[in-house]
Amino acid sequence: MLCPCTVTTLPRSGSSVVLAALLASGCGGDLIGPSDAGSVRPLDCSVIGCGESIRLPGLVTLSGAEMRAITVYLCRNSTCVMGTPARLPEQPAVGVGCELPPDANGHCVVWNVSPDRYRLDVAFGDSIGARDGDTFVVRVSHPPSGTVLAEAAESVRYTTSTPNGPSCGPVCHHATLTPITRALPGADGGGCSMNRCEAAPLVALGTTLRLNTCGCAIAPADICGGAHPRAFFRVDAPLGEPLHFTTGTAQITAWDQCGDPAPAQCGGLSGSFVTTRNETRLFGVERFTECGEVAITVTR
Repeated sequence: MLCPCTVTTLPRSGSSVVLAALLASGCGGDLIGPSDAGSVRPLDCSVIGCGESIRLPGLVTLSGAEMRAITVYLCRNSTCVMGTPARLPEQPAVGVGCELPPDANGHCVVWNVSPDRYRLDVAFGDSIGARDGDTFVVRVSHPPSGTVLAEAAESVRYTTSTPNGPSCGPVCHHATLTPITRALPGADGGGCSMNRCEAAPLVALGTTLRLNTCGCAIAPADICGGAHPRAFFRVDAPLGEPLHFTTGTAQITAWDQCGDPAPAQCGGLSGSFVTTRNETRLFGVERFTECGEVAITVTR
């Protein structure tokens, strides 16, 4: 759908005189220079909207029972809202929004990604009056376990875009947040899923995931050793690119495929290696001393 804007130019007479009349609301326009003959030329503006200014897809992935119990807290500057998932979607690729005030700038959606696995996406809409220095807070908690599953609190600097072209509005604002995510302790969603991808929490590049290996099964003897509790996670990254893992005193293991009986590669205490054969980006982590929380940061 196009939004017609009419620009009228007047003939030259001595000095150049330009009259620009923008006849459709929602369109902006540059003045069209004078012509040798009077003319009326339409300036067509598409009506693409801005969408979200901040997107956090796949912030947490949980079972149905776990997702029903979460609380989502979102702030933009001094305006904060809190809510819970309205319900869980029954069909794959179907999203259901959270129960939040209708005028809330932030919103969240729950998606059905596989049997009894649900993904939470969080986003903030573009706002009139967006200014560098705006502060955003995101916190996803699981009250039954006392676990904060994801949190971020940052002041942002925006980049801008004009999806309908520089001569047409609107001007859209975009920013990024870097949340810290944690898996639930224990076997349910806590990374103690052996090598089943659908139950392994996801860590995005440049973010930090906290996994607690206590309660996980002892890793069997394999090329990476064994005799330590091993938790599992997935990485959202292009295949075949070098990945740098920062995990402190923990070992990283990599699988070719979900469900494989043994890992294909191992990393040191802070390893950097390429898993060119890995199609799922499935990894394990184990502490060498005793079980406990491991903070995993993944970068290229």
